[in-house]
Formats: sequence, structure tokens, C-alpha cells
Amino acid sequence: CSRDFFIILLIINLGLRVGEALALQWNDIDLNNNLIYINKTIQSNILNFNKENGNNVTYNKIKKTTKTSSGVRVLNLNDDVIYYINELKEYDKRHNINSKYVCCTNVGTLNTARNLQRSLDRLIRKTNITKRVTLHTLRHTFGSTLLRHGVGIEVISKLMGHANITITYNKY
Repeated sequence: CSRDFFIILLIINLGLRVGEALALQWNDIDLNNNLIYINKTIQSNILNFNKENGNNVTYNKIKKTTKTSSGVRVLNLNDDVIYYINELKEYDKRHNINSKYVCCTNVGTLNTARNLQRSLDRLIRKTNITKRVTLHTLRHTFGSTLLRHGVGIEVISKLMGHANITITYNKY
């Protein structure tokens, strides 16, 4: 299996925004206390004009904050997520991948949402799912699943890092 599969599992099990998952660094994970710190995001497709060749260049950068101030949060890790993280670490050892990013490529560079979406698309093609599934769909699945299991909307709102509870009410 690929590294991206584990990242997809983290997104759906923690309700992360794609940018939050991409920005995760290993030092954001505290396995001694089973916690993960969500405190930054990726700003994607920043357009920059290259004076040397006259072309526009796009790049991604890590922002030192999340989408909203409520997005900064500490989440408890359940046994499944701890298993996925440990498997990801083992995968990296087997493939000699050394990166500070949890969500990196096979050469250790920062991954992109587009690459993750391609991996999700490959995974979905192996199922009977006919509707389009995006990385953000995984976040919605997390929220909807919690609601179906009787978790309070206030708790779901905090776990997902929504700016206010109205956003959560309107979505779920």
C-alpha cells in the first residue's frame, strides 16, 4: 500500500482539512500521550511572477496557523489512528523516507492535495462507489458519522475546528 493511503485514513478518522493533513509534521504527534496538534495549514497554488523567464510560477507554503483560530486544536488519537501512524513510520523505515512531514512524497518532499486526490481516486476505482469522492468528502464523512453515533453537535464542531457551531449545524 502507499503512504497516501495512510494519510487518507488519518483524514477520515480525524476529520482534518486537507491543508491541515498536508502541513502535519512528526513533531505535531505525541504518541506518549496519544495526542495530535493541529496548528498550521498549507496555502496552495500561490501565484508568483518569475522575472527571469517572465512566467508565472505556483507554489505551496505552510502557514503557521489554521484556516480559523478555532482550527487550532488538540485531538485525542484512538487505537486505529495510532496504528496508522505507526504503520506509516514503518513504511518510511522500509523505504528509507526521511522527512519532517507526515504527509510527504516517497522522496520526503511535501506532498500536494492533487497527489492525495489521485491516490483517493485510485482507491475509489477499486470499490463500487460511483459518486465523486473528494478529500473534503472524507471530512464530511467524519462529521456525519459522529452525528449518526449520537455525538453532540458542539463536540463535533470543536473536533472539526469550525469557527462557530452554526457552520456545523448548517452542514450536518
